[in-house]
Amino acid sequence: MTTDTRTTNQNYAKPYPSNLLAADVVRIREALDAIDTDMAARPSAAAVTAEIAAAIAALIDASPSQLDTLNELAAALGDDANFAGSVTASLAAKLDLSGGSLSGQITLPNNPSAGTLQAATAVYVENSHSTWVTVDNAASPYASTSNVRLLVDTTAGAVTVTLPAAPTVGDYVELIDAAGTFGTNSLTVGRNSLKIMGLDEDMTVSKINASFKLVYATAALGWRIN
Repeated sequence: MTTDTRTTNQNYAKPYPSNLLAADVVRIREALDAIDTDMAARPSAAAVTAEIAAAIAALIDASPSQLDTLNELAAALGDDANFAGSVTASLAAKLDLSGGSLSGQITLPNNPSAGTLQAATAVYVENSHSTWVTVDNAASPYASTSNVRLLVDTTAGAVTVTLPAAPTVGDYVELIDAAGTFGTNSLTVGRNSLKIMGLDEDMTVSKINASFKLVYATAALGWRIN
């Protein structure tokens, strides 16, 4: 009787000392045929390479060369194992677009460039970027706009400056005795139907070297001297 022994993994027939030679020759032939069939069914090196290349292409999915390895991705995330938590914490410390309270100071440029979106300090706007206009007798009566500074020169005669007709709260008009001649030729500030210091009357300024700012409060209060 032939003893049937086989390989562990592929179950190929093996010869055995007690078997007849003729029986084992048949078994060996069958085993070789099975091995040949299995070897023929194995993918070629080219096929394996193609499969690996396709798998890699599907994995990186046309990612840029700077981010197509796990090491590059880790470096891009700062090698932070808790990147999502770090970003969430960082965003929580930022000012929301809808506004909020700042815990520190904001440093603004001392001299922002014209035409840019740079923020400016109130001092810069007030002292360096407000409109200055010289008004003399030839321009009288002068219809002022809001938020201007007027250098009033009454050397050649009295000057009338008419305040804006529809100011908003906080608008201002600043007036300065540019030539020091208000005592000789006075300045008249026309109220333009609004109150000045709570009065329904124009303001006459005859004090030499006078310098003052009128700020609009409300319709009931009108313009107030600052």
